[in-house]
Amino acid sequence: MKRLTVLALLLTFLLIGAGCTTPSSPRSGQGTPKPTFSNDEPDDLASQQFTVYQNSAYHFRMEYPADWTFSEMGASNIAVFFSDPSVAVKGFGDNVNVAAGTVESPVTLEEYTQAEIRRLEDRYADFSLLGTESTVINGVPAMMVTYTATTVSDNTKAQILHVFLLKGSAAYIVTYKSTPDRFNDGIVTVRQVIQSFEIT
Repeated sequence: MKRLTVLALLLTFLLIGAGCTTPSSPRSGQGTPKPTFSNDEPDDLASQQFTVYQNSAYHFRMEYPADWTFSEMGASNIAVFFSDPSVAVKGFGDNVNVAAGTVESPVTLEEYTQAEIRRLEDRYADFSLLGTESTVINGVPAMMVTYTATTVSDNTKAQILHVFLLKGSAAYIVTYKSTPDRFNDGIVTVRQVIQSFEIT
């Protein structure tokens, strides 16, 4: 379980700046639709150029908009940040990031997801769970978790989507972070980015 904890700490790092209290159970948000993935591709994506990112060490690849920037950090685990430089509010812009690591003990996707939700509840004072949804991304079962929380570093309300994927001992967390008022504006492009994620 040590490596699962390491990946959880990396997730905490990705979402740095949050309050701490412990609600007894996930709370449901209202009025904010959760993202859904379908096979319908909007017309505006047809003209958008995408660049391929490949990570041979952690065995995954994905596509991201050519006008976005990306950066890497990490050693025993990797964190990759993809961000839209045209959008920045109160210190952070809309971004997609990937954390990759390993789990030491066998765990199901459902168990992994519930453990992460509990960590998020502990981490964020105003954590509000908007929904969970199972999906399949390039043949790999995945679980989507959407919630809102206020970051401490800039006191900004964020809306966040995590996509959890497990394959053998490998664990991946793909995250989309925005503000509640812009979240759905960016979800079409983000959906394309997430759907391109492939474990190689």
